[in-house]
Amino acid sequence: MKDQSRAVRRTAARFVLAASLASIAACGVMNPAGSGRTTTSKVSAATGGTIELESATLTIPAGAVAADTEITVTSLRDPAPPDVQAYSAVFQFEPAGLTFAKPVTIELTAEVGALRPVIFWTKPGSATQFQELPSTVEGTTVRAKVTHFSRGYVGQGSGAVDGGGGAGATDAGAAGTGGT
Repeated sequence: MKDQSRAVRRTAARFVLAASLASIAACGVMNPAGSGRTTTSKVSAATGGTIELESATLTIPAGAVAADTEITVTSLRDPAPPDVQAYSAVFQFEPAGLTFAKPVTIELTAEVGALRPVIFWTKPGSATQFQELPSTVEGTTVRAKVTHFSRGYVGQGSGAVDGGGGAGATDAGAAGTGGT
């Protein structure tokens, strides 16, 4: 009898685990963590450049940096703030606090089926206070322009920021907060 009871409990536990995993797979992972991987590349002041890591692409136009600059991108293992539905890992862009003479373009990939995806970017001087940026979306690619280096991820927008990303919209003109 004990063996039958134990077998029933194991079967029930496996069923609950399988159902839970299926539910997570169907809905996507909330606040996915990154891999911890890092890439570093030197960007020319004269020609600019593009750096890619996993689902992040950074495009720096010519003249955005004053001198040739070593840029590092890291896929952080730390998830996004818990009060925002995140659709990507959080990425760190360094050197921290670097500002640009011209806006640079950040592209991050969101999970399929993301609702109102926008890029969240930390405010200047902060590693923990995020703001929504005006973002454009093409398929699962979410794009925004920024004027400083920081941390960023794709999350569910509040609708308070124009998701159209209008011409010239950058983090300097973004309103609202997320994850603060």
